[in-house]
Amino acid sequence: MRVSSNQMSNNYLRQLNNAYGRQQKLMEKTDGSDIHRPSDNPVNCVRTMLFNSSLVQNEQFTSNLNDAVSWMKSTDSAMSQIADQLKTITERVSQSANSYQSASDMKATANEVTEIINQIVSVANGQLGDRYIFSGQSDKIRPYSSDSTGAITTTVENKIDLYSLDEDQKRTFGTEKLVVMTGSDGNTYYANPSNGEVYEKSYVTSQTKDKTPAEASIGNLTGGLFDATGTGRPFDHINTDGQYVGTGTTSIPYTDTVGGITLTLSTSTKTVVKYNGDLNKISMPIQNGGAKPESDSVNMTGADLFGTDIFGGQGSSLLNDLFEIRDKISAGDVHWLSETGITLANNSHDYVINKESEIGGRLSSYEMTKSIFEDNNTVITGDISGVSDAKVDEVITDLQMAEIVYRLSLSVGSKILPPSLADYL
Repeated sequence: MRVSSNQMSNNYLRQLNNAYGRQQKLMEKTDGSDIHRPSDNPVNCVRTMLFNSSLVQNEQFTSNLNDAVSWMKSTDSAMSQIADQLKTITERVSQSANSYQSASDMKATANEVTEIINQIVSVANGQLGDRYIFSGQSDKIRPYSSDSTGAITTTVENKIDLYSLDEDQKRTFGTEKLVVMTGSDGNTYYANPSNGEVYEKSYVTSQTKDKTPAEASIGNLTGGLFDATGTGRPFDHINTDGQYVGTGTTSIPYTDTVGGITLTLSTSTKTVVKYNGDLNKISMPIQNGGAKPESDSVNMTGADLFGTDIFGGQGSSLLNDLFEIRDKISAGDVHWLSETGITLANNSHDYVINKESEIGGRLSSYEMTKSIFEDNNTVITGDISGVSDAKVDEVITDLQMAEIVYRLSLSVGSKILPPSLADYL
């Protein structure tokens, strides 16, 4: 087969172009990446895309965890401060329950308790950035209104009297508070709001152990306050017309006859606080799927912080109790303070401590999960590097060899054509 000069020239140019192309591909890898198009390495290209998708997802969850931890740390710190202030109130109640204090001492203590309550509210109105910590999802709304001096905004209502139970009593009666009722015989009785059972005061306060609540009950309320099955919620206050009001319902002043004794709801004027936030949880998911408030909520609402009363009032029960303590101290009601006030103050402190433990446990869980996700970010980044990064030492060696081959090709090309007839002559 005859080989012409054109064939030799074309073959040479094709090989020279291939050598230059190899050099160009190696030059692309000098940016540190081994893959610039799917055809470079289809398998590793797919793996890189999967790893990048996992990394983006993991980084989003890590960001959620950072926000969650920051939110819960702020919440935990606020609750710790509130618990300390409630401990101080408990001490003041204990001091005031002793009859040796003068009326002026009581007034001074009441003023101090007022200031502590305002400090508690100030902490409860705390913000993270421009978001209120304890307002639920209505975090642009201040949970508790206050005036320019920082004093919490309150109203005064004629409220039904309640008797607060200690921990042993709660277990016995299955409720936190009993409704106070006045009997036609001049004695005080307590009604359980969960089942309508009525007890003599002596049984509740002495916690007689030789009788069960069922045995000690003098009867069951059935008219107006409770339905026929003995369940329902009592009215929580009296309106301006002297009617008992609750859950949108009005009724004539409530009385009922149990065991031959006519019982009437006991009421008194009380300072009342209003919670302006909502009860919705803020979720920051750390796994695929929809939000699950029971597992990924990071906030405490006002109802979580300050409790719910037996009438369904949300986010102000504890504060209302504190104002009642303040009023009783100011009035010098030593009997109430020693019998009910100390229990109420201790319950308030214990309640916040328990809630602080709850948010603290969740915080620890989130911090541990955050550490795991941060480690995952490092692992996934390493996986991406392993399948997509160029091996720099090999690239340098290959590039040097490609350059030598290219220069050699250029040198050979100058001698590729055989001498012409003119050279022969």
